[in-house]
Amino acid sequence: TTARISAARVVAVAIIATIITASSFVIGLFAAIDTGRLQAKMLGESAAAALMFKDPKAASELLQPLRNMPQILTATLHTAEGARFAHYQREGSTPSRASLGAGADLLELDLTHLHVAQPVQFEGLHRGHAELTLSLAPLYVQTLWQVLATLAATGLALLSSRLLLKRLNASVLDPIADLDALTQRVSNDADYSLRARSSD
Repeated sequence: TTARISAARVVAVAIIATIITASSFVIGLFAAIDTGRLQAKMLGESAAAALMFKDPKAASELLQPLRNMPQILTATLHTAEGARFAHYQREGSTPSRASLGAGADLLELDLTHLHVAQPVQFEGLHRGHAELTLSLAPLYVQTLWQVLATLAATGLALLSSRLLLKRLNASVLDPIADLDALTQRVSNDADYSLRARSSD
């Protein structure tokens, strides 16, 4: 019985831990998508004037601060016609992929990267679009740390519950087992002088 209770407890805790980890990953992924879209939108708004006045040097200078954001691997500004206008690529990252397309709020996702595109509007006219490629590595690292923390907490919880269960057995289940054995002896031996010992 104790073994069954322990096994059921382990399964229940494992299911709960899996649900918590999976939900945290999904929430983190949606947060990364929202952040990526916001960053692409802010980049487009900053570069709108450079796109309108066709100043690629100014646009390239606007992309340089992205080196301080390690999750951004590539950033590209495109003209309204879809031509590449300015580009930034983090050192050591893979070459940028093909353009997602012009004039729309676009999103693509794979196992390791998030690709977002936001249109650039200036004075009510479409001036181009900004694209970002972001690494999902920080999300995986965060999830890994959460898994480790969950495993540690689960281990402590199971250890504590095991100790509590041992105390429960000693204070509740063992006296019941002794009483059952005594009942069997009284029934078999017809010795009604037998008495149960105190559990104190």
